[in-house]
Amino acid sequence: MALLGTILLLEIWPMVTLIGWRILIHRGATVDTQPAQAFARISEIQAVLVVLMVFAATALARGVFLQAKPHDARGVTFETVRSGVALIGRVETG
Repeated sequence: MALLGTILLLEIWPMVTLIGWRILIHRGATVDTQPAQAFARISEIQAVLVVLMVFAATALARGVFLQAKPHDARGVTFETVRSGVALIGRVETG
């Protein structure tokens, strides 16, 4: 969410400026295109942030940052299965 917020914050200045340019062009005035190079750089940064956002979403979906121990549908953690504490089946004697 922080990456999305950063992308949106970076977009405010170019958006407001481009809206102003459109109004000026509609009125027939000339536009100062000096900030256009900065807008291009901001767009490059935003593109990198979008790629990072996709990687972060994939990692979160796979549980990369999950602190809890993974478990199966029965609630048995893989740690207990590995240590031999959980019993999958019961053997009845006698």
